[in-house]
Amino acid sequence: MHDDTQPTRVFEMARALGDGQFPVRWVSDLGYGYGYPIFNFYAPLPYYIGAIGVLSGLDAIVVTKLMFGLGVLLAAIFMYVLGYKLGGVWGGIISALVYLYAPYHGVQIYVRGAVGEYWAYAFLPLILYGIIGDKENRDQSWLIAALGLAGVILSHNITAFLTLGFLGLFLASELLKSLVNRSDFSKAALILKVIVVGALFTAWFWLPAVTEVYLTKAETLVQGANDFHRHFVFLDQLWNSPWGYGGSAPGRLDGMSFMLGKIPLVLAILGLAGLTWNKIKSKGLIYLCLGGLIISVFMMLDISKSIWEVIPGIDFVQYPWRFLVFAVFFIAVMSSYVDFSLTRFVSSRNSRSLLLLGFSLVIVVVHSRYFRPQFVANKTSADYISDTAVKWSISRISDEYLPKNFPVPKTDKEIALGKFNTTGDIIIDQSEIRSHFWHIDVMSLTAGDIVLSLSFFPGWKFYIDNRVVEPIIQDGLVKLQLVPGKHTITAYFSNTWPRIVGNWVSLLALFWFMTKLGPLKYKNQPYQNEKN
Repeated sequence: MHDDTQPTRVFEMARALGDGQFPVRWVSDLGYGYGYPIFNFYAPLPYYIGAIGVLSGLDAIVVTKLMFGLGVLLAAIFMYVLGYKLGGVWGGIISALVYLYAPYHGVQIYVRGAVGEYWAYAFLPLILYGIIGDKENRDQSWLIAALGLAGVILSHNITAFLTLGFLGLFLASELLKSLVNRSDFSKAALILKVIVVGALFTAWFWLPAVTEVYLTKAETLVQGANDFHRHFVFLDQLWNSPWGYGGSAPGRLDGMSFMLGKIPLVLAILGLAGLTWNKIKSKGLIYLCLGGLIISVFMMLDISKSIWEVIPGIDFVQYPWRFLVFAVFFIAVMSSYVDFSLTRFVSSRNSRSLLLLGFSLVIVVVHSRYFRPQFVANKTSADYISDTAVKWSISRISDEYLPKNFPVPKTDKEIALGKFNTTGDIIIDQSEIRSHFWHIDVMSLTAGDIVLSLSFFPGWKFYIDNRVVEPIIQDGLVKLQLVPGKHTITAYFSNTWPRIVGNWVSLLALFWFMTKLGPLKYKNQPYQNEKN
């Protein structure tokens, strides 16, 4: 797979949690052994889940496979819940299978290894489920949508950015509809509430991620081969394109597939036809799904280039074909209504069930070929968590969140070989080094320097003998000057103002959410006579 870093990231997350760091922002061994704030910027939810397994004593590779599997399973479960709400049992089954076995889902898992992206994919159905709402439990339903949005934000930054774009369009359309029809703004207010509350729940992550990203090398994410201009797809590639385990390339040179799947498209068309023929009161959902699908396809094609060039921040999406996530989502939602189209031609419920069972089997049999690894690698955890692997081979794959002025090592000779170097006659008595905390006792016989194998990033604070000191930044590393004598050096990774504000906003939102749970639980309990 393209992003073969997952066991390492899970292991580093577990190590940081074990060190007492929460929320985890800094890992100590990635970044060529000098550490870097990957989880201050890279959506961390799947890795928190995986870290629980590592801290429980499970092997890093086993845990990573379980983390992959859970993300896949959640996609099927949440889409079934949404599909059941829209089209009953068979609506849930068909939509879940379409969503689960979509070719692009196979690309995410077995070609790209994009664990964050397909975890975000799993949470999308919860957002629509909550927005559609339940008249009897309206408060409960919109909270589900907000939690779904929070899941997307904490799973994959780019999918979250695009999801907020679609929600913004949905909000604008509901506002316009209310103005034209002179009706109340309840649906628009609900969508706005979902966006705001989802953002509040996750402010601890996205606020520092957005405000501090300029301090990193993240601009490399949109340069060279990652420039979105090179990755538009052709319309026919969405209908049919060869399966492969390569990458995206300009023109038709791609080594991976972008097809939506013929069977899902047919089922989606049948679902839309069923809605139209049976005059079900879901016209708004028809327009939402069709509009969302059309926008998704349009944004993948070269004809949308002028729009890409004017939307701020969209260049970080990198690949227009990421809109496949949403195209597949809307297709799966439409397919949940396929049973309604069959009622026009098949009156017998049992006969329709047999047909739908046949559709289900066809999806599984035909699309299961997209869910196979290219080969089985004979690797152990040591290939991902050994010093050399973490500090060199894995660090090279993803180093875009290193501090902006940090010189990137060109060879494995430049990685951190130890935790510190000294000049002068300095004796290290003892040291305690954790991912976010350093404590070193030294005896300096002469004036000298100690250089920590630590890339400097805002939030790190340094003390010598309990007095705050400003470090000298030398080639991106921290250098502290010592005078003769015995000294205690302490450093810890603290919260900047964006992190402090984000943490408190999310904590207050969590407290508010807990207060909402009590009334909801009480309201949903059946009435019981006190004399019973």
